[in-house]
Amino acid sequence: MNVEIACYGEVAIAVGTKSLSRDVAEGATLGDLLKSLEAEFSTFDRETLSGGLVALVDGSHAHAEDVLSEGCRVSLSQSPVPDK
Repeated sequence: MNVEIACYGEVAIAVGTKSLSRDVAEGATLGDLLKSLEAEFSTFDRETLSGGLVALVDGSHAHAEDVLSEGCRVSLSQSPVPDK
């Protein structure tokens, strides 16, 4: 199934674009997608983003275990508020 990925800030810099489209397996989670992006782009590492990673799926905050659906829009950015 296909998902659209919008990248902002440090994430866009790391992957070299603001927009991606990827085919993922039925039942794939946000965590699966993030792992595949880390494998594809050596400069993308969610652990090194300033403030951590913020992920939205179809406009709602999402977690690694959330299952993706056909045609969903995943938005990825670093947190605007650094971890303390």
